[in-house]
Order: sequence, then structure tokens, then C-alpha cells
Amino acid sequence: MIRPRPIAGAFLIAGLALGCKPTAEEQQPPRPVPQADADVSPALHQHFDDFKDATGSKKTYVDGNEEIFGTLQNLVYPYAQASEGSDNHIALTVLEDNEASGSDGRTGLLRFEINELNGTIDHFGLVYLGDTDESQIQIKSWQGRKLSSSNLAGTFLEFRYRSENRADPAGDSASYNVRFEPELEDSWPKRIDLGTIHAKPGWQVFAKPLAGGTNVNAFLEMMSSEKPDRFKIVWGQEGPSSNYQPGDALLIDDIRISTHE
Repeated sequence: MIRPRPIAGAFLIAGLALGCKPTAEEQQPPRPVPQADADVSPALHQHFDDFKDATGSKKTYVDGNEEIFGTLQNLVYPYAQASEGSDNHIALTVLEDNEASGSDGRTGLLRFEINELNGTIDHFGLVYLGDTDESQIQIKSWQGRKLSSSNLAGTFLEFRYRSENRADPAGDSASYNVRFEPELEDSWPKRIDLGTIHAKPGWQVFAKPLAGGTNVNAFLEMMSSEKPDRFKIVWGQEGPSSNYQPGDALLIDDIRISTHE
């Protein structure tokens, strides 16, 4: 997998991660929400992950040093970039949580947690590429065809999410930028930016067509010239690192990508 490259005067670090009893309505799995006036056929599910195979495995990252505990079931990794300086420090954990209940009431979710945070961190976040058993994110209905904005309008990204801070429940909230990117080097300028989520203690649903994001033209140009066949979802820092505190966790469940052609 391709990780962000360090730049001069900075260091890369990584870390990652991802339970509240859902309401009866929230127990229902998320479904694609097509545009109100769209004439679409039934959804074709391109990728789905409910993390019910979670075994409690995790990755820990401290200022660029990583350690893996157990066998991860998913291709996930954290990234971070801090300004140069001895006071800048971050420690992150990615946990395939097999104890906390997901949005459907069953155990299994992905937890991205900040363990330690000092100084100025320019960028940090979580990258998800799919399962380790070759079920990586692919959109097979895109293969062998020239994409247009109408194809993106019929392709939906969905997931459920909530925040948690077990150390400071009163400060339990966090915001993250959501991006859909190709699995290529230097993927950020080729991304679709899908906006910001504001995670709170209760489960929420993110559901949006890819055409509803920004930087769509650059994404389509990249698809035409480079033709990648694998993709990734990125949850990135939104605003200054001072908006976050140790213990902040983003919990993710029921990732679904579907097309309506």
C-alpha cells in the first residue's frame, strides 16, 4: 500500500482506530439515498464492510514508530505530519474492536483513537482500503469505461460513525474531512472531497453521491489518464490540531459503496 511521503522539515507518523446502544431506527443497515428526482435501478453493492470479523487486533504508532498486535483483518493505516520541533508529538491507535457494539447492535467496528497529542500536528488521519483478503475497494462497474459526472452521481459512499472519549466524556466530539481517493501516489490532488463530518456520541449516517463532492473534474481526468482500479477512503484532520485532545476516538461501522446505473 502507498503511504503519504514525508516532506522536508516534517516527519510522518501514523496511528488509527475505532460502541452506545442504537435506537431501533439506527439498527437498520444504512441504505443508499439516491437523488430525489433520479431514475435509478436497484443498487449494486460494490463494497461492504461491517467489521464483524474484528479480532481485537491493533496498530500503534508513536512519532513514526509502529507496532502491530495480532492479525489485522483490514487494510488500514494512519498518517500524520508534524512540524519540526521537539515538542511536537502524537500517538495513535487503530483497533479492530471486537468488544464494542456497532451501529447494528452487534460487536465489531473500527476505532481510530488519539492517545497522545502535544504541540502542532499539521495533518493526521485514517486511511481505509478494504479487507486483507483481496476484498479491497474496487468499483467493477467503472472498469473498461470512460467515466462521467453521471457515473459519479450514481455512486454512493455510506458509513455510520460516532465519537467517543472515554477519558473525557464531556469533551466527546470530533470533526473529520472525508475523502475518496485513488490508490495512487500523490493521491490528494486527485481526490473527491466529500466534506466534513461532525462526530458526536450517538450513531450518525453519512450517505453521499461522489458527484456531491468537490474536485470532481480532477478526479475524472485522473480516471481517464491513469485508470486506477483500487480506491481508498480517508478521514483527515479538520482544522488545527488544537481542536483535538487525547482520548478522542472516531468509531466507524458499515462502510458501503453502491452504484445505481
